[in-house]
Amino acid sequence: TVTTIKMLAEIKEAKQYKGLKIILNEELVTSPTWDQFCQHIGLSREKVDEDIRNLSVFGEDFLETSQRMSLGYRDLRKLRKLDDADREVIINGESVKTEDRESLIDLIEEMSAKHAKDKATLNKKVTDLSADVDAKDQIIKTKDSKLNQMDTELTKLKSPIEIAKRAETEDQQLEKAALETL
Repeated sequence: TVTTIKMLAEIKEAKQYKGLKIILNEELVTSPTWDQFCQHIGLSREKVDEDIRNLSVFGEDFLETSQRMSLGYRDLRKLRKLDDADREVIINGESVKTEDRESLIDLIEEMSAKHAKDKATLNKKVTDLSADVDAKDQIIKTKDSKLNQMDTELTKLKSPIEIAKRAETEDQQLEKAALETL
């Protein structure tokens, strides 16, 4: 019940389970862990923690209503995954007020599908943008490499030694051309 869940939440928060003497495997054990405490009361830690999460997310009223409507953990988990606005629409909706289980489950499924579709769309956008960034990075690296190469060649061409070599080469070409014309 919601009252039990509230009590377990208080015990967990205040760590009142520590220092308790419990019988574990036919031995008296002191200061159990939260997991051991949950086992001792006959529940799994995961179930108790999920119940406490549901209580904190949905509140007492909705949790009591969901128990009366026999909503399962899967439905509550799907509802918990929705954003706050969608969750509020469902919790404060007509289906909850009239305790119409089928329409509430349909609404949760519809909102979950919408949420999954939105998430897939956003993931695709993120993937596309990431690919664009990677492509632009590659283009920039290529351009940077080419620019560095051209700068190196330009610097070589401007150096005094290179200018002298070119002048010498041009003089040799002119002499060769003059000899060939004779």
